[in-house]
Amino acid sequence: MESNTENQPVHKRRVRYKGTHPRHYNEKYKELNPEKYGETVEKVIRKGGTPAGMHISIMVQEILDFLQIQPGQRGLDATLGYGGHTSAMLR
Repeated sequence: MESNTENQPVHKRRVRYKGTHPRHYNEKYKELNPEKYGETVEKVIRKGGTPAGMHISIMVQEILDFLQIQPGQRGLDATLGYGGHTSAMLR
C-alpha cells in the first residue's frame, strides 16, 4: 500500500473480478455474431429458443394449411413481422 502525506495508508481498490458472466450486451449474446458462434446459434434453435437478434416464424405450415392458397389468388399478410409467412405463401 502507498501512503499519503500524513503517513496514513491509501486505500487501493482491488481489480474487479470479471467472472463468467459478461457485463455488456455485445459480450452476452453470442447469437449476434452467428459467423463466429454458429454452434451456439444452432444450440439455441435446437432447444426451441429464438436466438437474440433473430426472428423465427411460427406455425407457418398450419397457416398455409388453413388458408389453402391456390396459384393466382391475391392476399395480404398484415402480421407486421419479418416476412416469413409471406415468403412461404409466395412459394
